[in-house]
Amino acid sequence: MLRFTVLRFLLPATLLFHGAPSLAKFEDPLITPARQTQRLTSSPMTAVVNAGGGRLVAAGWRGLIAVSEDAGKTWRQAAVPVREDLTALAFPTPTHGWAVGNDGVVLESTDGGLTWVKRLDGNAAARLMVNKYEKLSEQNPSDVKLKAALKDARDYLTQAPARPFLDIAFQNEQVGYLVGTFGMIFRTSDGGKTWEPLIEKTDNPDGYNIYCVRIVGDDVFLVGELGLALRLDRGTGQFVKMSVPYDGSMFALGGNASSLVAAGLRGNAFLSSDDGTGWKKIEFGAGKPATVASVAMIGDRTIALATLSGDLLISTDAGQSFHRAQIKAPMKYAGIARAGANDVVVVGLQGIRIETIK
Repeated sequence: MLRFTVLRFLLPATLLFHGAPSLAKFEDPLITPARQTQRLTSSPMTAVVNAGGGRLVAAGWRGLIAVSEDAGKTWRQAAVPVREDLTALAFPTPTHGWAVGNDGVVLESTDGGLTWVKRLDGNAAARLMVNKYEKLSEQNPSDVKLKAALKDARDYLTQAPARPFLDIAFQNEQVGYLVGTFGMIFRTSDGGKTWEPLIEKTDNPDGYNIYCVRIVGDDVFLVGELGLALRLDRGTGQFVKMSVPYDGSMFALGGNASSLVAAGLRGNAFLSSDDGTGWKKIEFGAGKPATVASVAMIGDRTIALATLSGDLLISTDAGQSFHRAQIKAPMKYAGIARAGANDVVVVGLQGIRIETIK
């Protein structure tokens, strides 16, 4: 299984680029601020988001967060209180943002991404899980699902803070979701003041990694390891399986109410035009792309896919067909977001770039 082979695609490569651990004094990355750098836009980045109002925010290795207030023309480094590798960003409003990453770190910004505060980490997340499932198991001692959740929570507590959060999404400023390795999923309904684990509400008995969470309207979708694909049943509050015809791992979701794309390993991608009920495989023609790392809605009918092979695949007909964009400087992409009418911001091992797509 792909337990820790992806972690937003670029995190496992950290040792390749930074070398083996040194004998220098250990600095706990959960309490050590990110270093200032003169190479902000060329540093490895793993996530990017359009926060609205011309504001773009990118995040990457060792706690680096970059903010642009002019659609990507200039960037400045944010003040970040941790030196953890960051994996995902979400901005329910242009000023209120969230970032997640390694060791279960969850950061919050209320000034558009310029300064951040730690709100949660793996130690606290593990304790939240243990507290909930101990209480529920006492109330329902014969519930097999709760027993399994409690065992996993206790295992996590002995390892904490080791598990990373891999993605975050907000439905509005109050309601949001965190997902991560070993099936971790948390929900807030009070704007991040508290977070509740929802393991018992997911149809994921093997604890597969959840790589991506996306919210489209009132629908919440998850994809992950070994074909895991779930949608929130709003009536029951349970995350139930979707019938995506693929048993490989999927890392990316994106779209709108009429066109939803799920994609992952070896360029496998699928389109749903009915809120995730039915799915059809997307055919890219000659030169099948490598693993799809990110999916972004660029316009009402324009969808962009970014791949690890450096392709930007563009659809202007709501996902029915795709073509390769002519780009200036391809790299191994980890994230993509809209930057302007015909521009996207992409991030990866070589940093941050703006590309024009047509």
